Amino acid sequence: MAAGEFQEHSIPWEIQKFSQRVGEGFEGLWGGGPDIPNPSAPPEWISRLLFWIILTGMVIIVGRWLYLLLRPYMRPFLDSLFPTQLQASEAVTPSLTMSDWLTRSRQAQQRGQYGEACHALYMAVLHHLDQQNLIPLDPSRTDGEYLSLTCHLDRPNPYQFIIRTHERLRFGQAQISAEECDRCWQAYDELNRP
Repeated sequence: MAAGEFQEHSIPWEIQKFSQRVGEGFEGLWGGGPDIPNPSAPPEWISRLLFWIILTGMVIIVGRWLYLLLRPYMRPFLDSLFPTQLQASEAVTPSLTMSDWLTRSRQAQQRGQYGEACHALYMAVLHHLDQQNLIPLDPSRTDGEYLSLTCHLDRPNPYQFIIRTHERLRFGQAQISAEECDRCWQAYDELNRP
């Protein structure tokens, strides 16, 4: 370089300046310098309030997530601890048996009401799961919860096909054809094969 010329930037100089800025930032955060009030900072009570609101929100979200995750596994344990709750839930369940639901399904299918036939078959499957002590019947349980619980069964596919058909029927406003109804019955027949 000629006299009077100098290099404006170099990588070592940039690294040194960056580390100096980071060090000054940490020093300012952890009280290395004098306590100079920051006029743009919110009052301390607002900062604390925001901290506790955010922390409470996170605890609620994590707690709800854990509750939803563990509820299917805790239900039998809680039912054994609180039998009065079990009796109350039994009073809420419909008085129809599995064979009653199967009869209703066949009758609806013969009348051409395939949606009603699939719904009745779905109810029969829920009773089947309860009678086989696989998944207790719970009127408050959603189709999604039943789907996740059936994943752990030996043959989940027939159960899941019927539950998904019911889900489409009730929440997707789908029209069920005679062929789909027959496939639901085939799935039900698979459940009864050894």
